[in-house]
Amino acid sequence: MQLELVHDALRLDRRQEALWLAYTDRLQALLSDMQRPRAVSAQGDALHRVEDRIAPLRNRLAALDQISAAAGDLYRVLDERQRGVADEMLPATVPLLADRIEMENSRNGDMRGPGGDMQQGGQRRRR
Repeated sequence: MQLELVHDALRLDRRQEALWLAYTDRLQALLSDMQRPRAVSAQGDALHRVEDRIAPLRNRLAALDQISAAAGDLYRVLDERQRGVADEMLPATVPLLADRIEMENSRNGDMRGPGGDMQQGGQRRRR
């Protein structure tokens, strides 16, 4: 969902606007991180390579926690009408890790999950 639509629907006052900006800054930081290409290392043993794949996910979880905190700060200062708007529209502004995985897979024409055993349409291959 476009942030501008949510912003316009909320009709924020000056005090609320500062909290909105804090929220959107955290969203932008996460989106930038999600768009950054990740180099997959072929160096090191399996445990180090697994850790290299997990570390960015830990960073994204921390970013999502910051987004949640900023959303809470904003939500607490909204009036009843604004909370109704936020209840309807704000959750859709948060990109999930699954969004990034789906985006990468669709770009590659690949519908595999973490185990790599999914085909187009999400059906498991017979072994």
